Amino acid sequence: MRVNREALELARGAGDGEAEARVLWNMQQHAYFSGRAREAVAYSKQALVLAERLGLRELCAYVLNDSSRALMSVESVPNALKALAEARVIWRETQNLPMLVDNLSSTAETSVVGGDIETAERFIDESQQLSQTIGNAWNLTYSSGTLMQISALRGETRRGLELHTYIVQLARQSGFVVSEQIADIQRAMILGALGEPTRGIEILRAQPINDAFLFLAPWRVGSMTFLELMRGDLPAARAALAQIQVGASSEDLSTYGPMYLALCNAQFALAEKRFEDALTAARPMVEQMRALGVYYFLPELVWSLAQAHLGLREWDAAEKFLREAEALARHMRARFVLWEILAAMSEMETRRGDLERANVLKNEAREIIEWLADAAPEELRETFLAQEKIRAVGKGLPTDWESG
Repeated sequence: MRVNREALELARGAGDGEAEARVLWNMQQHAYFSGRAREAVAYSKQALVLAERLGLRELCAYVLNDSSRALMSVESVPNALKALAEARVIWRETQNLPMLVDNLSSTAETSVVGGDIETAERFIDESQQLSQTIGNAWNLTYSSGTLMQISALRGETRRGLELHTYIVQLARQSGFVVSEQIADIQRAMILGALGEPTRGIEILRAQPINDAFLFLAPWRVGSMTFLELMRGDLPAARAALAQIQVGASSEDLSTYGPMYLALCNAQFALAEKRFEDALTAARPMVEQMRALGVYYFLPELVWSLAQAHLGLREWDAAEKFLREAEALARHMRARFVLWEILAAMSEMETRRGDLERANVLKNEAREIIEWLADAAPEELRETFLAQEKIRAVGKGLPTDWESG
């Protein structure tokens, strides 16, 4: 940062507005990758004012393109998408196809964060077609990583694991090393969801620690914490949680660190039946995400609030958050969390004496579980269905997983 500041002073002293704008753009990037999202947005706005005044349209596009991740954390996802859309107009006008395809990939990723999965898929399709046309393996890797993220979210686990293999090959071909690490994190979480958290933990432990990718550490350690919670190892989860609390910047939601921190703290508190602590852990992040239009992880966090209220036997509050979590999960087709929400709603209806509604909800939960089993690799279906929480939903239904 010292070199950037010296360069900024030199540019201003020389009255070189273009050089000043370019230094501010560089400072924007440095601030973002150092976890200082608010600084990054401030630098980008200064750079844009200069670039627009000097008619530097291409530089405007670069600044807009690169400011999107910080904007989603500081202003909103819609503002991030607006910046990407403005940059995209310039990339199309100037026929800068490598930057256009990067913009398409970033727009897809940002749309996932905003919960608009259908829009994300459209941008992925365009990005991949253009990447193939111009031979851009880097962005083919990038967009495939977002497609794997969507597959994991929706429970399309066989497809997600197949994409992992493809992404690793592309990453090594293109030199996009960080995408391989992200794909490994996604693979670990898929295995955990399918009843193999230990295998997922082994994958994360085997990842090399690269100082250049420290911004990914909260995502990786958050996944580790969640997997330890899945297998019920609370001491190991506590140790992992301590690491994420050190590494997660509350400013930068684009690497999912703050969301993982809130979710893991909430789930850890729930595991220890500290229900008030679970509310304290999840509520501020839920409110922040609602304000920013960030929906990735929001169904799980709202579900955590519902679980905490259920534990406190606060039925009205539990129902409110269950309904919100259900609507979010349905919108995003987040099947892994949706079936759990429906099962909890079924229990509430049973408590009220509405057995017909309870059976409808429980049967839908069961149908989603069966869908997830069908979408899983054949060798993992048994471990998925053998999980205690899934066997509990299967009891008393036409397909009784305990007997087969």
